[in-house]
Amino acid sequence: MRTLAVLLLLIALTAIAAAGQPQQPVFRGGVEVLEVDVTVVDGRGQPVTDLRSPEFTVTVDGRPRQVLSSEFVLLRSKEAVRAPRTDTADPTISSNANAPRGRLIVIGVDREGIQFGSGRLAMRSAMKFLDKLGPRDKVALVTVPPPGPSADFTTNHQAVRQQLERTAGEASRPKTSMEIGVYEAFAIDRHTDRVTEMAVMQRLCGQLQGMAAQQCQLQVRAQSGVIAQEVQRRVDNALRGLRDLLLALRDIEGPKSLVWISEGLAIENAGIGELSDIGAMAAAARTTVSVVLLDAPETDVSERTPSPCARQDRDMAINGMEQLAALTGGAPLRVSSGADFVFDRLENETSGYYLLAVESAPVDKDGKRHPIKVNVGRRGLTVRARQEFGVGSASASKRSPEERVLRALSSPFSATDFPVRLTTYAYQDTNVAKVRLVVASEMGPSDQTPSDVTLAVELLDADGRSTLSKPQQAKLNPVTTTSGTVFQHVTSLAVDPGEYTVKLAVVDDKGRRASVEHPVKAWQMADVPFAVSDLTVSDAQTAGNAVDRLQTVESRLAGGQLLAYLELYSNERDYLTDASVKVEVASEESSPALAAAAAELKPFGEGNRQVAAVVPIDALPPGRYVARAMVTRGSSTLGRLVRPFERLGGNKTVAPPLSALLSAPAAFDRSAVLTPAALGYFMDVLDKGRPALKTVTSQVRSGRLDGAARAALDADDQLAAMFLRGLELFAKGDFNQAATQLSNAQRLAPDFTPASFYLGACYAAAGNDREAANVWLKTVGGGSKSAVEIVALGDALRRLGQHGDAVEPLTRAVSAFPADDGLRRNLAVAYALGQRERDAVVTIEPYLARHADDQEALLVAMHGIYAAHLAGQSVFGTDEDRTRMTTWSRAYAATKGAQRSVVDLWVSYVAAH
Repeated sequence: MRTLAVLLLLIALTAIAAAGQPQQPVFRGGVEVLEVDVTVVDGRGQPVTDLRSPEFTVTVDGRPRQVLSSEFVLLRSKEAVRAPRTDTADPTISSNANAPRGRLIVIGVDREGIQFGSGRLAMRSAMKFLDKLGPRDKVALVTVPPPGPSADFTTNHQAVRQQLERTAGEASRPKTSMEIGVYEAFAIDRHTDRVTEMAVMQRLCGQLQGMAAQQCQLQVRAQSGVIAQEVQRRVDNALRGLRDLLLALRDIEGPKSLVWISEGLAIENAGIGELSDIGAMAAAARTTVSVVLLDAPETDVSERTPSPCARQDRDMAINGMEQLAALTGGAPLRVSSGADFVFDRLENETSGYYLLAVESAPVDKDGKRHPIKVNVGRRGLTVRARQEFGVGSASASKRSPEERVLRALSSPFSATDFPVRLTTYAYQDTNVAKVRLVVASEMGPSDQTPSDVTLAVELLDADGRSTLSKPQQAKLNPVTTTSGTVFQHVTSLAVDPGEYTVKLAVVDDKGRRASVEHPVKAWQMADVPFAVSDLTVSDAQTAGNAVDRLQTVESRLAGGQLLAYLELYSNERDYLTDASVKVEVASEESSPALAAAAAELKPFGEGNRQVAAVVPIDALPPGRYVARAMVTRGSSTLGRLVRPFERLGGNKTVAPPLSALLSAPAAFDRSAVLTPAALGYFMDVLDKGRPALKTVTSQVRSGRLDGAARAALDADDQLAAMFLRGLELFAKGDFNQAATQLSNAQRLAPDFTPASFYLGACYAAAGNDREAANVWLKTVGGGSKSAVEIVALGDALRRLGQHGDAVEPLTRAVSAFPADDGLRRNLAVAYALGQRERDAVVTIEPYLARHADDQEALLVAMHGIYAAHLAGQSVFGTDEDRTRMTTWSRAYAATKGAQRSVVDLWVSYVAAH
């Protein structure tokens, strides 16, 4: 136990007297204001939520102070009750920034102030009260004197319920041989009521004479002393417990509510002196105290006879509780049976409060206590606020960084002087029975200079048992991220499998505090057939070893490839032999995959596997995504892990390439250059100046190549014979011999483009696109205007990734053959793959008017507009771009294109930018 374990330890210590000074108020933004928590309820105990600043009247030392602002802080709503936690958008990361807070409620029970075995009904009412609290409400239980049932501040209300079930009264009338009531004992022992003293002596010793009477009177006084001392001891225990509780609560930020349950506080004459500091301590702790006065049974079953002054005894106990209630802001809530109504009212009253910013004055800091009073102008409302405050030479300012870190850890809510975020990664430890928890944190934003910090990590198991790391010093260097300049820190813990809460507290070199807690499940990773680590993601280009990938809270990827890493464990040597892992990237955990890749599994250890996969993400817009790893073995799914990440925008002037989304260019197909149209074009070239070959070229145009070369040779045309023989061999698939013949023809007539083209075709057919492209570039550069040549060249350059080199010849070809949609499409693709997206859109748009079902053409067009907007520009104007994106995306969806999810992201980006 943390906070209350410390609290109960404080009860046993006496060296904390100096800590009794009131808590400093909070001063914000350079303008000194006094913050005052105010609860305002109507006659039914319902909070009043619509008060405005002018309706509040505040006086300090009897003088009015201006209320600068008022804010109603809602701590629960009907919608929030038992709602799931949504502290951060990313469930793998916990943050103290804007973390919603619930209520802080302490149930305090004075066990020695409740008759033996009594109080069960009140405890049951408290249990019902727990059922009405929200998931963020933290409840603690303190019973005095220690040891006794207790629970630290927790949202695990069932744990508090279990402790309440063990809580009951333990008081009984002090055992003496004479029947003397508590009131009578105090009157006799302290000589405060001579009449009562004489009446008791007469009742107990009046029948005796002489020495017997004197001996009886001595015995009455002695036994009265025993009773008074025992009752006083119980009162001292209760007040000590209450004071130390308020003292501990003082170090916890925010308003708190304390329910103090007892049957009475037997203080003679209301004991104002004994209680005078309670109100100040409650104010310093920002704690509203509700005093619950249980009715005491008329008879005590453990006693043979009732007290001879039962009414006075009861009045004495009630007067003490009334005085306690008055000093803490109200009247005691009397309970004759169950306490349901008390806790119902408490649940309403604690559902929200006003935070008033009241003007400050120099006198506020003189170290003295100052009475403060808050009123509202509306009638019929009850106002509860602290009755005084004081700002002294706080010992808090003298605390060491180590002490401040430990106090931040002990607080049930996060310290928020600066933002801190935390996540964890779980791996099998070198001691395989343990789990290695890597705790990564991020603090800031900060300036650009290194900072010396003090930090500590606490690990709480499901039963509240704590393991606390020793506070350590660290010098952190600033790191620039999309969240600004931050400090990053990583540490690791070896733990047993189980469910934990990890809490980190940090104090920086300016004395500011921050803390955050994070739930974590360290599942068993040893002695089982299958277990898996957490999934990590990083930039594939910058990733180092596995440890290096764990240094950040949030994965921020600037490159175009994601590296996913995880580990699989098995106590069976061959269990993972048939395992496979697929990694996908998606917008959300359950949305369609935007990109995917199969992982490589590498054995390590005895039966374990290291898993890595590289997933292309360059087509995705900047934004947040999730990586999903699916682990399968045969037809069975073994596990599924998810890790969010952020895709960074990078250089806004360069769009991500489109190549990953377009199908790879097909391998060279020789039949494409042996079509009648292709052969006809080259025969036209061959025919020029060769009327004797008309019969031969007509034969070739019809697809009959055999014998054409001999006929040309018979016609005494050596160039034509070499070319046609090479063409014949090419058609038969004899590329080497064909290349020899075509090379000979080229040497004989270097400007004879048919020979050059089919020589390049021989290279392409043999898989040598580079040589083919070199030959074709010379051919096209030499003035050839054949569409078939341009298409062949463009495809070869695309297979080589030389998209920019294809643009110039394709542009000339489109100008020469404007009706050839194939050339236009190829030019647009070349523009797109060469990252000239604007030109790609303009070029492809006329084509889409005639081919609206061409998936790749639609991708080229939409990617071009998306790329322009990514660079902060437009193609046709913002509105026109959005209209086209809508039209083309619908057309793409109608074709059931595989990249519909990616297209939707592009459309959304253009609509928003």
